[in-house]
This record gives sequence, structure tokens and C-alpha cells, in this order.
Amino acid sequence: MSRIVFLALPPDDEGMSPSTETRARPVATDPSGDARESNGIDLTGQYIAGRYQVVGMLGRGSMGYVYRALDQNLQTDVVLKIPSEARRKHAGFLQRFRQESKFLVQLRHPHIISILDVGQFDEVPFFVMQYVAGGALDTQLRGKQGKRRILSPRTLQKWLPQIAAALDFMHAQDCIHRDVKPANILFDRGGNPYLSDFGLSKILLTAEEDSSSTAAGAVIGTPNYVAPELVLGKEFDGSADQYSLAISVYETLTGVLPFEGATASATMVNQVRNRPQDPREINPRIPNELAEVILRGMSKRADRRYPSCSDFADACLEALNSSEASNSSESWLSSGATTISHDVPQFIPDARRKVKQGRVKCKGCETPLAIPSKLAGKKGRCGKCGQRMQVARNAKNVEFYVPLDPSLKPSASQDAEFAFVFSQKAFGYEFNAMQALSVVGVLLTLIIVGSVVATIFLQHDPDAAKANRVNQGQMIPREGG
Repeated sequence: MSRIVFLALPPDDEGMSPSTETRARPVATDPSGDARESNGIDLTGQYIAGRYQVVGMLGRGSMGYVYRALDQNLQTDVVLKIPSEARRKHAGFLQRFRQESKFLVQLRHPHIISILDVGQFDEVPFFVMQYVAGGALDTQLRGKQGKRRILSPRTLQKWLPQIAAALDFMHAQDCIHRDVKPANILFDRGGNPYLSDFGLSKILLTAEEDSSSTAAGAVIGTPNYVAPELVLGKEFDGSADQYSLAISVYETLTGVLPFEGATASATMVNQVRNRPQDPREINPRIPNELAEVILRGMSKRADRRYPSCSDFADACLEALNSSEASNSSESWLSSGATTISHDVPQFIPDARRKVKQGRVKCKGCETPLAIPSKLAGKKGRCGKCGQRMQVARNAKNVEFYVPLDPSLKPSASQDAEFAFVFSQKAFGYEFNAMQALSVVGVLLTLIIVGSVVATIFLQHDPDAAKANRVNQGQMIPREGG
């Protein structure tokens, strides 16, 4: 059974992150004593376990409270998280805390916010986490006067592969995040990215909430980013995090949340039922190949997404590098943006295979198809089964496409994009090894038979033989010129 790890503690104010400092009400300081909880649980100025001096509150939510604190022993800033009183009173909470905290402290990855310490004061458990001061990706997406900011596709190189690798690392430990979003992607002052809020759900959630929260109507995660399988209460794995990561990329490049509804419930219904708007309709600077990769990562069916988060990130960067990406570092999207006419893609990449020795096997029928370098970037379909495909610009891979919605008939213009037929048949197409040997054998046989026939003909036709000898004599130069 997978270890489901999700650090809840969401702030009531959307977008607040551990790297965002807020002003808190000062209270009495007692270095020798422990902090005391009140209804407002404002611990500013107090000491936790005689070591961590609370500087201010960063956020609060149904799960608990988040503070910035100073580690007096190391003289460094840290993030302090304390579960709410309601959580602490739940049966089995302290036992879960003791069991799972050991596991969480041992986890280390260069792009995951680390849990540095755990402990208790007055039977109140707390978690101490790494503090980074460079802000969140969500902050970068917020411009002046509340306008959403669109970042260049090139900015993905600065954080996407690192965050994807962090997710895959945790998935290998049977840990699922379930709340991947720009607010949980943080940066230090050097611009290095970190994934935040990875951990503690096995402690903060009751067994019923953790295993069947969707059935109870309390989906764990943020509605704008949550995967459809979580909304429906189905089994899930790391691909649920890939879905949220793809939406984060979509938002970064368009400034739009693709499934946002009037309420949280409406948003989750949209996650299950609605198709996303083509990101190129919103931001035409997004390369076609990149848009298709993003849409595949946002597939409603988990088995149609990429095998891992790193595969998704690699596909994004490959599409970006093979296209003429925007040179603009950023632009502003106003609420009155002009509508851009653009066909919504009706086919999305479903699988990728490498071209080996100039051939690739069709995903639909396993027929080996010729992929010469001159077909780089070419779209078409298998001549045997009709499987739609596109050759990469470097002719090293082939993407196989499936309908975004099988129930809809594709438009003539989009279907025409796949009019070219990939085949093995002569001529101008490459044969497989056995076919090539057969063709060579037939040609050699014809040459030999032709030579024999010509020889016999010359031997039985004196006039032809004489003419042949004369011709040969004329071709031999005489001595002395």
C-alpha cells in the first residue's frame, strides 16, 4: 500500500507560502518557558522547546498554523508548523506523529523542503522545516494590481525538471504529494527551486480522511489543481501529481486556471468533465509541440499521461528546444484580452517510440515503418492501420496521437494534417532487412539471367557476334596512337 504523504496546513488566504512574511501581533516573550496556545494561537515572540523563537505567523488553516521562527542554536531562519487543537485531540494522533515523523525526517532531496526537526512542548507536537526566502512561483505569477502574469516558456527550464525529479523521488518512496501547485514551488535567493508541503498527511489526517476522503466529500488537495481520479475517489498514484504539475505549467504560460469554477465544487466537477481550452488560444507564443505535451499531462485518464513526472518535464523541454519559443521574458494578461482564433487540438500525443536504424514500429499495429531523416517533423498516419503520428524534428523519435475526445468527429482541417502515409512499400520508402535482401536477390538474379541470355544470343547469331567483335576491336587503342 502506498504511503500517502501530503502536508496540509493550507493558509486561509490563498497564495500565502512559508516564504511570505506577514506581520503578527507581538506577545510576551519567555525564553525559559514554552509557548501557550490561545484561540488566536499567536505565538509571536515566544520560544518553542527553548530553542525556536517565533518571529511571526505565515498562515493558518483547518490543519494548523505556520510560523517563521529563528533557530537560536544555529542562528538561522526556519519554518515552524503546529497542528490545530482539533487535530491533536483526535484518537491516535500522537501515535501517528511518533511513527511517521521518523520517516519524514530521514527523507532528503536537494529540491524538497526538508523537515529539520520534530518535537513536542506541553504535549503539543511541532515540525521544523527549511526556510527559503526567494518567494513562490505563485508570487511570480501575480503582477501589479492583481493582474496575472504570463511567463515565457523558457522559464520552465529554471524549475520544471528539478520539481519533476523531486516528485519522482518521493513517488519511489511510495509518497504522493496531492497538492502540487505554484504556491508550493518555492525558490531560494539563488533561484534554486524547491517543492514544499511534502509530508505529514499521515500524521495530520485521520485514517478515514486519508483513505476515503473523496468519498466523504473532502477531497485532499486544491480544487484548481486536483486530478480527476482524486475527485472521483478512485485509486491513484504519482500520475495524479503529474496532472497537477501540468496544470501548474499551463497556468504559468497562460495566466489562466483551466478548470476554475464559481465554487470549489464546480471546479472539481470541471476537473472531471471539461476539456481544457487550448493554451495557444490564450498565449499564441506557446509552441505547438509544447501545448500538446501539456495537454497530454492533463489527460483525464491517468494511463494516457507520461510514465513519470520527469518524462513529462523532458518532453516539455524537448518540445521547447525544438521549436521557436518566445524570446519575450514576460507579458501581461489583462482581463479584457483579445480572443485569438485557433483550432482546438483534437489529437494529443499518447506515446513515443525511438527511431532505430531508420525505422519505428507503429503503436497501432507494430508494423515497422521507414523514417528517413528527410521526414523530420512530418505528420502522417500508418499505411496499414491508420495510426496518426508525427516524426520529431531531429527524426530520433515518433509521437503517436489519439483523439482528445473519441466521441467527436475530427475536423477536416485537423485530419488533413495527418494525410501523409508512412509505409514500407517501394519506391521512396525503406524496406526492412528481409525485404531488402529479397529485392537485392531478385535484382542479382535478373542481372545474371540477362547476361546468360545475351551470351547465348550472341553465340547463335553470327552477324551479331561479328558486330560485337568489331565494336570491341574499336574500343582497344592501337599501339603508337
